Amino acid sequence: MVQINFAKKEVSCKIVYYGPGLSGKTTNLEIIYKKAPDSNKGKMTSVATEGDRTLFFDFLPLDIGKVGGMNTKFQLYTVPGQVYYNSTRKLVLQGVDGVIFVANSEKGKMDENIESLKNLEDNLKEQGINISEIPLVIQFNKRDLPDATPVAEMEAKLNPWKVPTCEASAFRGEGVFPTLKLTAAIVLDRLNKKYAPKSASDKAIAEVNGHKLLLADFEKFCVTHYRLSGKKEPPGGAKFSRSEKENYLNIYINNFLIRLAAKEQGIEADEKAVAAQIEGAASKFGSKDNFIKYLKEKNLTEEDYKEEAVNRTLSNKLLAGIIPDHRDRISPKEEQLREVYEKNRDKFPGAFDQERKKVEAQALKTNRLQVMEEMYKEIRSEARIKTYL
Repeated sequence: MVQINFAKKEVSCKIVYYGPGLSGKTTNLEIIYKKAPDSNKGKMTSVATEGDRTLFFDFLPLDIGKVGGMNTKFQLYTVPGQVYYNSTRKLVLQGVDGVIFVANSEKGKMDENIESLKNLEDNLKEQGINISEIPLVIQFNKRDLPDATPVAEMEAKLNPWKVPTCEASAFRGEGVFPTLKLTAAIVLDRLNKKYAPKSASDKAIAEVNGHKLLLADFEKFCVTHYRLSGKKEPPGGAKFSRSEKENYLNIYINNFLIRLAAKEQGIEADEKAVAAQIEGAASKFGSKDNFIKYLKEKNLTEEDYKEEAVNRTLSNKLLAGIIPDHRDRISPKEEQLREVYEKNRDKFPGAFDQERKKVEAQALKTNRLQVMEEMYKEIRSEARIKTYL
């Protein structure tokens, strides 16, 4: 449970490292404690039990974020992994704000992982908490082992909720801080939404055909869209100029209108088409695992990209009805290819035949953007839009 010290302007959140015995929970905390500056941490306390122990300490990171303008402090706890210490685990879970489940990648340990995860679910349920509703990150630890269970298998057996996951080798110090940072970010995002003033959460950024588009949702869209663009996010998060916000708002309204039009026409984004969009994006990274890893590095999830995939799928289906000859118009003609090649010789230094595929890709992208803009213009022509930027 969040503790707020108004005098110090400090919010204290509790994160618990959960998992089977010898999965690496203690190692995670020891690495964090060892590398954290003395000024940013409290004394580590250890409660010894036979064969295991519970560790906890306060940690005040500098670059994770704030809640309502107040600094955030995290109380980091481990729980004993052995089954017979369940009463201790229940006690440690009281008032928890986020959980890091440390799964053991060692071959033959899957049953222990599953048992511990079920135990976590049951203990949270006793406190009236649904495991799908609490900030939860699963760390696949001991990835350095030569016989480590494949990540795909661990995802399939340990992550039915599709929560964020991180790979780690805590013994080597790898993946420890990324796991904590990801969990802390999810916790803070939840708290900021919870404690945001009602007036701010109800504030609209636009009204479209009588529908209110909330500022909070738009701000989240801006960050997600920025991260999906592949740009490097500066410390403290991306800051947007007015012109950038105007551009994002146009995209946001276009997406909303696309969904409205699709709903009115009974058009749905079927799972197969959406999956094809995701696979197309993943192919640029060599594999689905590489794509998911890239998204995690950008503090994104597959679900974030799925929203983009749904928008693209609906746009493609609407395009056929609004601009029937769109395929012919998108397909570049030979004359256009030559023109693109000549105007962009700095990008295409080789002979035309050598650069043809790259030239076609650029021309195709340009044509598609033009056709899409025409479709958006058509959809907007009868829309009632008010913006409050």
